Amino acid sequence: MLQKTYELLTLVFFFVNINVSGHYVNSKDLNSHNPCMVKSFVGTISENSNVVVLDSPLVAIDKDAPALPGLICQYRLHTNKGESSELPFTIAIIDRRSGTGEIRLKDGQKFLDCAQQKSYTLYITAHDCGVGNDKDGNIIGQRNSRKSSLHISVVDINNHDPYFKILNNYFETEEPILPGKPIINVVAVDDDCSQNYGEICKYVLFGDGADVLNIDKNGVVTSMKLLKAVKESWINVSVIALDCDGHKSSPALVSIKMLPPCAVGWSGINEFDFIPSETHAVQIFSNPALNLCMPSDDVVRVDISVRLDTGSVNAITGCDRDTYTIKDARRLCDTEEKEITELLPSFYQYKQLMEKTDLDFALPPTLRRDVIEHGVRIYEFNGIDQALEISNDEVYDDLIKLNLTSIYSISFRMFISQDPNETNKKKSTILCKSDKSSLSRHHFSIYTKNCHLVLLIRNEHGPKRSLNPAEWHWKLDDNDCNEKWYRILLNIDFPNATLLVNGKEHSPFLIADDYPLQGTQKPSKWVIGAAWEGRLMEYSHHFNGKLSDLAIHHGSLEQLEILTCVDQCKEGLIYQHHGDEETDDRSIKQHTSQLHDSNFTLMITSNSLNDIFSDLQTIVYYNSRTFPTPGIRSVSIETSLKCLPTAPKCSYIPPRETYIKVLPPSDPVITLSGSQLKSFPESDVLSRELYLFDDIKIFSEAKNNLKQGDIVQEQNLDRCLVLEVEGGNGSWGKFKAKKRNRLVQNGLILEKLKNGIAIRGIQKLEVYEQILRTVVYQNQQAKTINDVIFIISCSELNGRYHSNQFQLTLTVLHPSPQLIPAEIPPFQPRKEALSVALMASDIGAVRLKPAGAETPDNIDGNFMTNAEGSSHYTTTTVSAIIIAVCVACLLILTVAAILYVRLHGYVTGIDEEEEDIVMNEHVVKEVQEEELDWDDSDMIITSNPMENEDFIDVSESDFSEIEDEIASQSSYCDNELQRQSTSRTTKYPIVAKRSGRFPDNFYEWKE
Repeated sequence: MLQKTYELLTLVFFFVNINVSGHYVNSKDLNSHNPCMVKSFVGTISENSNVVVLDSPLVAIDKDAPALPGLICQYRLHTNKGESSELPFTIAIIDRRSGTGEIRLKDGQKFLDCAQQKSYTLYITAHDCGVGNDKDGNIIGQRNSRKSSLHISVVDINNHDPYFKILNNYFETEEPILPGKPIINVVAVDDDCSQNYGEICKYVLFGDGADVLNIDKNGVVTSMKLLKAVKESWINVSVIALDCDGHKSSPALVSIKMLPPCAVGWSGINEFDFIPSETHAVQIFSNPALNLCMPSDDVVRVDISVRLDTGSVNAITGCDRDTYTIKDARRLCDTEEKEITELLPSFYQYKQLMEKTDLDFALPPTLRRDVIEHGVRIYEFNGIDQALEISNDEVYDDLIKLNLTSIYSISFRMFISQDPNETNKKKSTILCKSDKSSLSRHHFSIYTKNCHLVLLIRNEHGPKRSLNPAEWHWKLDDNDCNEKWYRILLNIDFPNATLLVNGKEHSPFLIADDYPLQGTQKPSKWVIGAAWEGRLMEYSHHFNGKLSDLAIHHGSLEQLEILTCVDQCKEGLIYQHHGDEETDDRSIKQHTSQLHDSNFTLMITSNSLNDIFSDLQTIVYYNSRTFPTPGIRSVSIETSLKCLPTAPKCSYIPPRETYIKVLPPSDPVITLSGSQLKSFPESDVLSRELYLFDDIKIFSEAKNNLKQGDIVQEQNLDRCLVLEVEGGNGSWGKFKAKKRNRLVQNGLILEKLKNGIAIRGIQKLEVYEQILRTVVYQNQQAKTINDVIFIISCSELNGRYHSNQFQLTLTVLHPSPQLIPAEIPPFQPRKEALSVALMASDIGAVRLKPAGAETPDNIDGNFMTNAEGSSHYTTTTVSAIIIAVCVACLLILTVAAILYVRLHGYVTGIDEEEEDIVMNEHVVKEVQEEELDWDDSDMIITSNPMENEDFIDVSESDFSEIEDEIASQSSYCDNELQRQSTSRTTKYPIVAKRSGRFPDNFYEWKE
């Protein structure tokens, strides 16, 4: 009643203020103030209540009160986007005069749930009652307050119980479960929004398996003891969750399936032996099988890599490849003959170098015995004090003639061994040309630094003020270049230089220019493995690693295809499908994946396991060398699976490794045989070209306990030496090889040596045999030579295998002067004279009389005619004849023995260090009797000082009969000696036994 009265009075007041002139008063003059209230309100509402409890009363005031415009008629709620009808709240006016209100849920609105929305942020405005209402009921002249913020929080009352999202939890294992090891994690949630009611504070297990399992507050199930399954078994437990207010969830089931262990991996992959004499390729995986320990239908793709690692066996060269010299190996790959200078010393040169004692500045590099044994020249430098000065005259002359700013190539194999205590920033010189003395200028250099390869060439012929490229820098590897083999090829066409590393071209990241180097007449010095500082007279920048096959190719750029052919690995992995013929070199070259690395990898990808097994069975290991390096090769197989997203698991396949044992090859026994004794007249040796080795034979047999008669297939030789070693008195003869076109057709080279020839090139035994048979010999000093000894030795694989030393002795037959009868006056022997003569014969002073003197028969007849004078004369004459015959026989035997020794020489044995047993017998060559002229140059005719005219005359016919009797005795001696010698003559081939030690002449026959 009072409220209505108040409103009526206000309305009357409104009309009283009407202007008497008939105009209304402005409403703003009647409602001149806006409502106001506090800037913010904070309230809460419980999930089971519809009224918001504010921290301060909701009150608005208006200075226009107590008039109608000063009354609060309305509160409105706003969001950031303005007023919204979707809000669950409304504000009711409690008292318009005091401006109080109440925030509550709208009629029909459900209780709020903090799980859906925990809080609301709103804005409130208060509106007065204005100056009245129009005919439509709208308030006229209404004013509103500024917005005040309102934050309402929904209070949780724990109206939700915990629950599990997964009611049935399953876990399967094939491995033993260790104590404390997590097995499975179960998770429960609570939709209450508060920390007290919405969090899970505890899990509880109950059931049969609760005594062996434990669960923590996070729901992680673990085992309290070791669980192992011999057969399939189950562990079932139930679990409930509790929130912090003690509300429980419905139970969930945890099922653990224990399976016996399943071995995931490959089976049916076994180690095997590779027997070189039987095949060049063997199957690696004969019957492979893969146990996944999971359904194979869950597998989408299988990726497999099969890798061959030969590093453990061929740490020296990276893989099994032929060990021929660069020149010989290049002839197999290119028919065009090019000038190549090999800078590293041969085995023989290295031996001479090691024997020097005047090495003042640097030690020679190391050449290991096992390297020599395989015919490989790999020199190791320690990076401290080892270097190799090029002192060979022939090699040095080639380097002096080399124009560094012309067209040429340099190739080598390099292995960097960096000291772990040092960094790669140290400069390591491979090859350097510098001033020998006074100055320390580097004219040419190849060095490594910080895994970079640098080439230095100083132009010495250009204009002084013109800049030219002087240094080229290439990167070898981005990360680490240590303990790796690199095949380097530098093609130089100044001012351009190209680098190929392991068959791939590299671009220089830096090219530095410099002015030409001022020329000088002072000599230079070429050094391998270090740089010579002429000013300091010492070495610097030593190389730490291994070097091999260092060579300069003159006048042309080496082709990559040729170098790749030279470096071709002879072993690896390839695919060989069923029905293919035995693997040959051609198919190997087509399938080889890597030429320079010791690791060979084949990749297989398939969606079917059966296809994977079929592809694996086509992989073979090949080794096309006739004499492969024995040892163990490892083959590893790595497998990865890609499974369906719905698969419970995707098995991890552990790597599997197997081994290939390459057995030692059947070492060849290369044997040279033929006539070991020949004789020619002096005139033939002087004027004719003698075929000394026209019946020589070369054959090779395998040993190492193989079947008797096994022949080594595809055997080659790469060198044969024909040397004159003894008997020339310093005057060596001349050798020639007739039919030189055979040498050219077979790619062989004839090199002249001081005392012989060397035939070089890779060819079959039959070809070398034909060439040796065409070798002829001639000596212009034959008159002063009696016997000449020749030795032939052949080798293969740069000296890895070598033949016996075949020896032939040439006897030069000199013409002998004929016996000329001397004119001796007839004499009559007397008793005193004859007695003196017989006494002289006893002491060997009597010599045979020349033909024409009186025969003993006549002498004896004269004695008989004078028997009446004295019977003593007859007895003395007979004794003289017997003594003369004996002396003649003795002389004949002595001469025959001397001739025998000259005609038959002993074959010197092979080096004692080879421990070879050389069995030789003298071969006695028949000599026609008429060829043996009596050498009377040393005959002495002794005349009796008591001789006078009273001596008995010996007629010519008498002396002839004595000579005939002596000749018959000599013929009998010669025939008996020849018969005995012939019965003992047996030829034994000389066989060189190969052992792990090196003979003294090992280096000699290699170069």
